[in-house]
Amino acid sequence: MLVCTKMQNSWERHQLPNRDEDDREERSFLKPSELKTHYETKELGNFRTSSAPPRSFLRDDLLFPFQKSEKEVRPPPGLFSLEEHIRRPKSAGVIGDIPTQNVGTISRPVPKTLMELIQEDCSPPPPPVENNRPRSASPSFRDTPTQQQPMYFQEQQAQAYYPNTAQYVSIPVSQLEYAPLVYYPTHPRAYAVPMLPYQIPPHPYYQPPKIKPKKTKKKVEGPFSLLDEFRNTSNKRSWSIQDVQGYIVQFCFDQNGSRFLQTKLEGATKCERKIVLNECLQEMKLLQNDVFGNYVIQKLFDAPEMHPDLYQSIQGNVLELSLQMYGCRIVQKAFASLQDTYKVQLLQEFHGYVMDCIHDQNGNHVIQKIIETCSQLQLDFLYDQVFPKIIQLSCHPYGCRVLQRMLESNEKKQLLDLLQTCYEELLDDQYGNYVIQHVLQYGRYQDREQLCQIVIRKDLLTLSKQKFASNVVEKLLKYGTPHLRKLLVREMLQPHGDTTKVLIMVRDAYANYVVQTTLDVVPEGSVERTKLLQELNEHSSLLKNFTFAKHIVAKLN
Repeated sequence: MLVCTKMQNSWERHQLPNRDEDDREERSFLKPSELKTHYETKELGNFRTSSAPPRSFLRDDLLFPFQKSEKEVRPPPGLFSLEEHIRRPKSAGVIGDIPTQNVGTISRPVPKTLMELIQEDCSPPPPPVENNRPRSASPSFRDTPTQQQPMYFQEQQAQAYYPNTAQYVSIPVSQLEYAPLVYYPTHPRAYAVPMLPYQIPPHPYYQPPKIKPKKTKKKVEGPFSLLDEFRNTSNKRSWSIQDVQGYIVQFCFDQNGSRFLQTKLEGATKCERKIVLNECLQEMKLLQNDVFGNYVIQKLFDAPEMHPDLYQSIQGNVLELSLQMYGCRIVQKAFASLQDTYKVQLLQEFHGYVMDCIHDQNGNHVIQKIIETCSQLQLDFLYDQVFPKIIQLSCHPYGCRVLQRMLESNEKKQLLDLLQTCYEELLDDQYGNYVIQHVLQYGRYQDREQLCQIVIRKDLLTLSKQKFASNVVEKLLKYGTPHLRKLLVREMLQPHGDTTKVLIMVRDAYANYVVQTTLDVVPEGSVERTKLLQELNEHSSLLKNFTFAKHIVAKLN
């Protein structure tokens, strides 16, 4: 921060005020020796005639030294002479107005003149205070003497180096904040400039930033466990199951350790598998639902000799594991690997809880795996709980998946018969349309024919423009017989107002996919395909202006 001590400006502020033009002209012709008489006549006359004393009233004992014919005192260098009509300013050492006769009980100290203050400041500078503070430290109040008086430049020394110039001193902000009076010499032979005790107040809403201490990691000279030694080893292929014996469970809970055990179990011997199984059985409940440990347990199911021990580990906990995120994978692997004798025992735990598992985001995957791996005779209890609620499950996000697995199985006749009664209801449902698509893909011919009649009766154009029903129409064209495809193409070519249905379908966001599928599945050379291409080519120039019709025009070309 740069502070400029312009002493000349302070002297200019002390000049006589210009009261009026007559007074200014009158004083310009007076000599310095005649100024005293002029001031006394002017000021005392005003004082006698006015009711209150003026603020500019001067007493005899407050006159400047040159007016008392004493030894002349020259001002600091760079300032004009005191003889140029300088008088004592109003605020120099005076507090308030001059007391009147009514306020005689208040005693005030006699103020000093400006020249008296300047003479007192011209005393020699105090010696520097020696202390043990570092040079870079900011000065404090304790380092500064209590009766320390600043001074101006001595005339002879300062004039030799800085004649008639103001002095500029660079003062850091930190020292302005703490030090009331600081001496900063600009030259070895020049004295310091007195500074006012500036203090920078903090902003009322300022909050100092919180500096978080840096966390230093403790360096570990060596591994404190076998797992850490395994992580720090570059050649992990040289390790074997015998090398980690006694630490199998610790490796199962670790990502790298779990991958190592899975890799080693693929080509492990019976003895090595037994080592892993014996240690995993101690913490089987935790490993079955662990994000990394469940993969090791699933790998053990690939060995048939491990099935008896693994079956005993999950027996009685199948329903609980089926509702867990990672435990459901163990149950699915068990139904995919175990023999039928074990499956029958595990299925008994689902009696009365089939619907609970179907509505669960994890349990529905177990029911799907049971339908895929078990026979019809083993699943009679499951069908008995599903068939009475066929419509509700078809419209459920998890139930529709279970019905799709049922339609993929061989025993689906009874399910298809039940679904025939609700085709129209499920045709445009958010989840039910997936069940109808599976009916078209895995169902019977009579089911496809019945759905084709429903589509034509409910208007092909209307269903094709719907988000979910359009998927059903595409599946009908893809898995329908050639006769059913001809019926659908003829329905597209039917007139609709001033145009045909197919020209409206190619402009729609969903129906245009139905037209594209039609062009893919209708055989070449058929009458229906020829008529369809002719209708589209005649209006190709118009169809180019529509966003969704551009795909059809590109396929025609």
